[in-house]
Amino acid sequence: MIDQKTGLLNLTSELTVSPNLTREQFLSLPISKKASIFLKNEPWCSYQIKVEIPDKNSNPELWSIVIYFEGSDIQMLHLTILGEKQSESCAEYSTKKEMDRKKRHDDWLKTYLGLSSKRNFPWGKIASVYDARSAESLISITYNQQQKKKQEKKEGVISLPAICDADGEKDKFISRMKKRATKNFKWTVSRSLEDMMYLAFWFYVLGREDEALEVCTFLSQYEFEGNFNIWRWVEYALALQARIFRNRDKKDEREKTLKRIRTYFEEDRLNGIILNLNKENVQDQIEAHDKKREADWRAVMMLEQCIIIEMGGSKQLPVKNIETEFQDNISKLKELVGKAKE
Repeated sequence: MIDQKTGLLNLTSELTVSPNLTREQFLSLPISKKASIFLKNEPWCSYQIKVEIPDKNSNPELWSIVIYFEGSDIQMLHLTILGEKQSESCAEYSTKKEMDRKKRHDDWLKTYLGLSSKRNFPWGKIASVYDARSAESLISITYNQQQKKKQEKKEGVISLPAICDADGEKDKFISRMKKRATKNFKWTVSRSLEDMMYLAFWFYVLGREDEALEVCTFLSQYEFEGNFNIWRWVEYALALQARIFRNRDKKDEREKTLKRIRTYFEEDRLNGIILNLNKENVQDQIEAHDKKREADWRAVMMLEQCIIIEMGGSKQLPVKNIETEFQDNISKLKELVGKAKE
């Protein structure tokens, strides 16, 4: 259930929590729709979910899971066994009952995680505690974010999204894309961000929207430092992120994303200055009967179509028209990738 080396905790089939989970990634998960805000005092915000986790006899047992974020970073996780009832009245609470609950938490840690009631790790610590102030027992997982960031900066380590790992990937095409995107990834190398951005778009093309959003969220960490050769790949990833937010009716998140794009965006692009060149290159490859290069140029064209759509288009390029072209382009890309797999 937990990888003690990395802190990856698989709670349910819908929810896996790690020290690298961001607030944006959590809110993009389908299970987040079942969550309610527990406490909010920005930049701090926590979300509560009630889920069923099998006990040692494989019987479902209700748990409360509260995830605490500071800004984008996960800071803490509180787990509490609720039992069969959805809730308990204040009259039903007592110190004895909470100590009994703590004992159950201790047993759970030992049975499922192989841990004692308290354990420290490089990534954080896990403890089964009774909090006298709130008169409740819980399992607390605290993530050592400051130490993690210091170590990553010192060693040049980058925490890539788990979904970028090619191990276990059944789709051979995506597996190759994952390997290319993760090989020697560096924020300072344009090719690294280009490959990661294309992985996000191919996830989207092949209907894997959640994974596309996770990669876009990872790339959105990049802050512009004057290098447009790097920023353009982040810009395209932000456009795809905005598209997915629009599809999911996340208006606030979408507007924040578009605001970042607008800061350095060249408005002339909305008139097709780049897109028209892309179309010419695609047509050249069609006439040359070169399927591989056609797919390459269609992928390039897809990026520009996406950003024009999300930025609102223009009189020359109305959103409705570009959206139709975008959908047609995706259909052709699926066909070409299918041929590549065969």
